[in-house]
Amino acid sequence: MRANVLLSLCTLVLVLVLAWAGPPALAADPAERSSMGWTVSDTVVVEGGPPSRIGQGWIVHDYSVKGAAVATAPGNPIPRGRFAFRGTIFSPAQDMPAQKAGRWYLQGSWSITADDADPASLKVKHNPFVLAGGLRADLPFNPSQRTAAPIEARVFVPQSLAAGRWTSGDGVFAGNARLEGAIRLEVERRPATGK
Repeated sequence: MRANVLLSLCTLVLVLVLAWAGPPALAADPAERSSMGWTVSDTVVVEGGPPSRIGQGWIVHDYSVKGAAVATAPGNPIPRGRFAFRGTIFSPAQDMPAQKAGRWYLQGSWSITADDADPASLKVKHNPFVLAGGLRADLPFNPSQRTAAPIEARVFVPQSLAAGRWTSGDGVFAGNARLEGAIRLEVERRPATGK
């Protein structure tokens, strides 16, 4: 009986101490903010012919570009790789929400795959050898018809496992419609996986 009273008293003291101390402090957000960039060159338009007429306007399906990417600074998770873009180009026949008649909207996904990528790892959806995201541009011309014309586009990475760290961010592509130019990203990188 005496042991039960002592155990109850110890439990009460422990509960009071924990209540007084409050919840445990959470570790600071371990995200690391940094900049990344690549120069994209030697691109080839793999697909992308003249636009097709559809009910709402004109569209180029499967605008596809491939090229080389080289990091602009040391410490980049993918120093050298293969750049790829696949998307659509759309021009509405009349004004639509967030789109204006006469404008051309380039939208799709881009990726940079490391030259030294392990082929077996590339079969896995999230792997450390690929950084992938989206690209959007609002243009006064059809980029599939004027590939040398200058463009600026928004680029973003929602979540990608680059060099073993979850990475997300936003930035800009500046170059031409053949997507030769420079990608600059401001990113947040989480701690390395598996630790």
